[in-house]
Amino acid sequence: MKNLRNAESLDPTNRRLLELLSENSRQSATALGKTLGLSRTAVQDRIAKLEYSGVIAGYTAVLNVQEEDIEALISVEILGRPCLPVLKSLKGLQGVIKVLSLAGAVDAVVWVKVPSTKALTQLVDKIAEDQRIGAVQSQVILNDL
Repeated sequence: MKNLRNAESLDPTNRRLLELLSENSRQSATALGKTLGLSRTAVQDRIAKLEYSGVIAGYTAVLNVQEEDIEALISVEILGRPCLPVLKSLKGLQGVIKVLSLAGAVDAVVWVKVPSTKALTQLVDKIAEDQRIGAVQSQVILNDL
């Protein structure tokens, strides 16, 4: 059997078959055959050969799971004074719900709502890049009772 891993060795029908399977690997051989102008058994044979040769290495489920928005509190230590310019710049960041100015070791708490943990990480990193800000720490809100 010739090695079908090389693109040159794939005929146009096999290329189209792979394209259709990439779009929806759950299509029946009958449905694929109708699109390709082949019988069900011819499609099954082609798929079997593509699997055997390693061109088709497996099938994957693509999940459509969306993460719920994440709310978090970001504690901020402001290095210099006055604090107001820094607090205003924090308030202007995307995803910020509220900025609370505090007395004590933590100068401010920023309440945020973002679409994912990745977005939270990016926001924390953006806050930490500000030269006027020292320590930054985030805490994800688990429950709002």
